[in-house]
Amino acid sequence: MRRCSVPCGGPAGSSGWSDDHRDRYGLVFGLLVGGYLLGAVTEGGWATASRVPLFLVTVLVTLRTSWARRRVVATIVASSFLAGGVVTVLLLADQRRAGLGVLNLWIAALLLVVVLVVVRRVLSHQVVTVTTIFGALSAYLVIGLFFAACYQAFDQFGDGPFLVGAGSGEPGALQYFSFTTLTTLGYGDLTAAEPFGRGLAVMEAFAGQVFLATLLARLVASFRATRRQAGPPGRGTTGVVRVTRRRGRG
Repeated sequence: MRRCSVPCGGPAGSSGWSDDHRDRYGLVFGLLVGGYLLGAVTEGGWATASRVPLFLVTVLVTLRTSWARRRVVATIVASSFLAGGVVTVLLLADQRRAGLGVLNLWIAALLLVVVLVVVRRVLSHQVVTVTTIFGALSAYLVIGLFFAACYQAFDQFGDGPFLVGAGSGEPGALQYFSFTTLTTLGYGDLTAAEPFGRGLAVMEAFAGQVFLATLLARLVASFRATRRQAGPPGRGTTGVVRVTRRRGRG
């Protein structure tokens, strides 16, 4: 019988995925990093639209990995067609800013669902493994991408630019601002132009610090404890706490 360091199947009755599927947060993390790098060097209407297929693939892989309910996946697919139709109509009506704003709001809504699903799945792991850490890191990246999508939406809907400062008009500036805020680097080269934007940036910084100080730090500590309990490698350990047998004397 196969043994897994994390639950091999999803929670009973919570998903329609097959029971032989394993968490693959390493793949999810790689897709998220690829999407981040693509967003860092491209910007504009068609550039944003070109990133949508990669974004959808990443979302669906993440939901499958996280054992999301099929109803959630069906709702996301339906909303994708609806949002795509609305954006297409707006672009054809020469409402480019409104179309990009709707597109980014839809992306933000999906990312919010994704981060909640990932965190729920990570917390359900009975044993903390490298996969669990990758899941937490993926959720952290999704938080940064969520706020970046919000900033891009408000930039399209607002009367003026969302950011002010050196390089505010460069490709990927809003995503760069989002992740420097999430990690509280605070370079000071870019800042939100309006009070609402500054308040949203403060909420992102708060969310990033709470995530690192609570969930991720706790998982790393549990992972180290599990490794210490499992003992040195090469002695029949599987990443799970060993069970030793006592031999009788005599």
